[in-house]
Amino acid sequence: MSVRKILIPIDEPDFAKKIIQNTLNIIGQENLEVTLLNVNEANPIEEEIFYKNPDEYLGHEAKKSDFALVEDYLEQKDIDYNFISREGDAVKEILQEQSNNQYDLIALGAHGKSPIEKLLLGSVNYKVSRSCNSSVLVIKRDTDISDNTDFNILFATDNNEPTKKAAVNLPNYVAKSRAHINLLNVIPPIYEIIPPDSYVYTDVDKILEESKIVADEFMAVINKQLVENGCNVTKRYSTMGHISDTIIKEAEILDAGVIILGAHSRNKFQDLIIGSVSARVYEYATKAVMLLK
Repeated sequence: MSVRKILIPIDEPDFAKKIIQNTLNIIGQENLEVTLLNVNEANPIEEEIFYKNPDEYLGHEAKKSDFALVEDYLEQKDIDYNFISREGDAVKEILQEQSNNQYDLIALGAHGKSPIEKLLLGSVNYKVSRSCNSSVLVIKRDTDISDNTDFNILFATDNNEPTKKAAVNLPNYVAKSRAHINLLNVIPPIYEIIPPDSYVYTDVDKILEESKIVADEFMAVINKQLVENGCNVTKRYSTMGHISDTIIKEAEILDAGVIILGAHSRNKFQDLIIGSVSARVYEYATKAVMLLK
């Protein structure tokens, strides 16, 4: 396996260590070159959020500069790493660093902002995953994948090219000896495929049956590809429901540590009008989410 270049933007030291620990436990610790990027932002809107409690804000900012524990952890694991500190806009600096050095994976932390904070500040995770050309892993505050223990992965498939590409890349981004992969294909409700006023002219049952057959055949191909590349596929199945909600629910049922999705190309207008499955999943899922490109 060639060296995998991983970019990990970090902010709060305590959460930074959690991001790094879980990232290494998900992808494995072999053949890694890690770059830690800390961006100090001067953001007046964010400062306004802390305005009513300036002591808390100052303490919050002061903690950002103390990354000794993070570096100690990487040194104990004998991980080759670089540390970069910059000032500016976090999204711009992350994307610029990615553009300059072409990392294989960017690992981000989901800070769990309130709806108002998300509205005012936006989501660094969404902006980076939407704009960069590398795969992205989003670690949640509840993510807890232990070192040297097995964990479940839910790989959501959808019969399209992004899933095929994700299946090719997936073996490079999981600890294959510990990861148990579950393949899921979600068939959307019939009313999302065919307008209700057309039902009288349509054999709905036949369409659903054929959709399941196509999904099962596609997953069989993905299953074979993953197994041939040393992955452990423990289950494959299809079900019907709203795609993002069903992925999130099934991940909870499986107690999956990570949800993996193939990245689809959308333009900004499409994202605004119809939304993005990947955006909804990493926004609302409690599990870590990996978007493979």
